[in-house]
Amino acid sequence: MTREQLQSASDRLRDVTAEAPEELAARIEDQADRLHDLAERDYSVDHGTLARVETKLGNLKDDGPSSVEEAVDAALEDVRAFRSTVEGV
Repeated sequence: MTREQLQSASDRLRDVTAEAPEELAARIEDQADRLHDLAERDYSVDHGTLARVETKLGNLKDDGPSSVEEAVDAALEDVRAFRSTVEGV
């Protein structure tokens, strides 16, 4: 199963970190790190983990300027595209 979408989401978030206020930038970086770790892990990613990531990304989107909102929307699309390939629920 490809995890390119998760890495893409991580990259999108990293690219917009500099445009966010300091506290928000730290939260964005945390999620970028989380997505990178999920993309690199050797075992499967479950729906619950991805749902939590989606929720945290939604919170970032609500707290940022429009450039952050656009990047987070794109990252969310990547996560949802990956999640659609995960078996289960």
